[in-house]
Amino acid sequence: MNQDLLKNVAKIIVNGDESVSQGTAFLVCNSDGTASGYLFTARHVIDGTNSEHVTLTFPKILKEDETPLTTTASIVWASNVPFDGADLQTLRYDVGLLKLDDISVLPDDVVGFFLGSEMNIKDPIAIYGFPKSHEYANSGEISSTEYSGEKDLMLLSCELEHGLSGSPVYREESGEVLGIAIASEEQTNIINIALKMSRVIELLDRDGKKDLIK
Repeated sequence: MNQDLLKNVAKIIVNGDESVSQGTAFLVCNSDGTASGYLFTARHVIDGTNSEHVTLTFPKILKEDETPLTTTASIVWASNVPFDGADLQTLRYDVGLLKLDDISVLPDDVVGFFLGSEMNIKDPIAIYGFPKSHEYANSGEISSTEYSGEKDLMLLSCELEHGLSGSPVYREESGEVLGIAIASEEQTNIINIALKMSRVIELLDRDGKKDLIK
């Protein structure tokens, strides 16, 4: 896999009142290809937070002492529909936006994914995230550009494990992110789906936040 693109992806740690949860977040760039400092994740990854800040670790960005970059980000926006892993309607809102508290920590060669939207069945995709604290990278294809009639969701051929929620579904050749992975809950039969970035932009626009991603 393209190691430069993997630098855009972080493990996210969320501290709640009674527990600590984990998921994945990824950087996106401005339309001119410069770093924006913003990251997307799944809404349900950050639902249990007791703070406006989360901790991010970028395993593929190494500091001078060869340890991974660890930093913080603020939650700047999230959809206002509570998550229900068994309800397709709520999955259409499963997105949150973070902003690095200090964008200067990013090396110059890390700018984020471009936002993509156009896709077709059988298009090749890649996914990278952090299920159960370990790194997971896989490739596959888009099995369907909708799921059970919901055109805001897409079905993937590669398996999504718990902890991959918030991972980017992207094109390796162009660096375009097409969707946000949603790892379904074990007791449901909703599996291997992602929220399309076109839907994400629609929700940002609805809430007056679209200008944050220029």
